[in-house]
Amino acid sequence: MRIFFKLLLVATLAFAAWFAWAALLPASPAGTKLVLLHPGWTTRHIARELQSQGIIRSTTAFLMLHYAEGMPALKAGEYKFDQPANVLEVRRRLMKGDVYARTVVVPEGFNMYDIAGVVEQAGLGTAADFLTAAKGDLFLVRDFDSNAKSLEGYLFPDTYHFTRIDSAHEIVAVMVHRFRSEAQKIGLLGKPNLPEIVTMASIVEKETADPQERPLVAGV
Repeated sequence: MRIFFKLLLVATLAFAAWFAWAALLPASPAGTKLVLLHPGWTTRHIARELQSQGIIRSTTAFLMLHYAEGMPALKAGEYKFDQPANVLEVRRRLMKGDVYARTVVVPEGFNMYDIAGVVEQAGLGTAADFLTAAKGDLFLVRDFDSNAKSLEGYLFPDTYHFTRIDSAHEIVAVMVHRFRSEAQKIGLLGKPNLPEIVTMASIVEKETADPQERPLVAGV
């Protein structure tokens, strides 16, 4: 019986040492890591991906902690890891949804093909997917431009922040929503000649980036 308790004590100490190493000691990934966790992945799949990328030391330790705390939801998305962190800290970020956002800058005068290239360069999908959405999601503007053949002119120039799980359809919807909001502020939304105004504005923006020159260009 004494031997049994000694073995039990040794096993307990060994497990505690392993758990402290696997779960509590911060892991240091090699350089900056961007890890994409897809929607629909199970917790086990997520833990395996984190371990394979060097973000955590043990899938088992991650799952033990997760199950012990009631299995709260982990949010999909792309996460940036550039500092040492233990399992508790990594899991807390996934529960919070601290996802990495990529910046897309759309200057005035860019057409939808230019924007598609910027979106692709940001790693947010292919230019072809963006153009498919820009040419197909016409329901976004039907209430103020029933004859639109694409979303050209309605993809508002601005600085945006998107994640890699945002689809091309979601990206164009955000840009059109921004256009709608700005048009509403200046009283353009609802005007019957809004498409013509947008076309003229696009031509002027393409010709000059200087606000002081735009009235002259528009007059020509």
